[in-house]
Amino acid sequence: MRILALTTATPRFGAALVDGAVLVASVEHDEEMKHAERLFPAVERVLAEAGWSRGQLDAIACDIGPGSFTGVRVGLASAKGMALGLDVPLCPVGSLEAMAAAAFALGPAAVRRVACALDARRGELFLAAYGPDLQAELAPEHLLCDTALSRLDALELAQLLLCGRVLRGQVEGRRYLDDPSCELPSAAWIGQIASGRLASPVPALDRIEPLYVRGPDAKVPPPR
Repeated sequence: MRILALTTATPRFGAALVDGAVLVASVEHDEEMKHAERLFPAVERVLAEAGWSRGQLDAIACDIGPGSFTGVRVGLASAKGMALGLDVPLCPVGSLEAMAAAAFALGPAAVRRVACALDARRGELFLAAYGPDLQAELAPEHLLCDTALSRLDALELAQLLLCGRVLRGQVEGRRYLDDPSCELPSAAWIGQIASGRLASPVPALDRIEPLYVRGPDAKVPPPR
């Protein structure tokens, strides 16, 4: 199955093509605020590198958050538009799930749980923990940094692996995987996860929603 995978929810922007379990082409940038301008040029670039046309795609995949409100909206709206135009399914993947999948693949075989974190700004984190089959053992939460680190203390440390750029230097005494593939979501891993999930029916486009986890910063002013 030929899948175009996108990630726009964090400072890392990426587009990747996977065919089954094989990564065929990918492009990544680590620069916030320019995802919208780079999205479609990046899609054309990976298609050209693979020698594929859009019509040869069997599915689209994208991360749905948590992460930047703007980044999540840009990626999901674009992915929905492409899936609708090509009449192919869209597979949603959580940002933290993609990081966990990479960590399980790269980390020690004895690891039975991966906890992943993303920077939510203002001293806050998005945190989740997953088992080997990416079942959520701690569903994505929006927490103060100190609260998140305390939450990690409640997990079984002997079999726990941590990942996420925001945790670098903050997890002394805990096993931390410092690798680019799992410090932020990767389009390649989003595509790999989607490849396994597309064997089963995926939600209809109008049922796929962003996973913001927290409420918006902007508030509706009270009526005068």
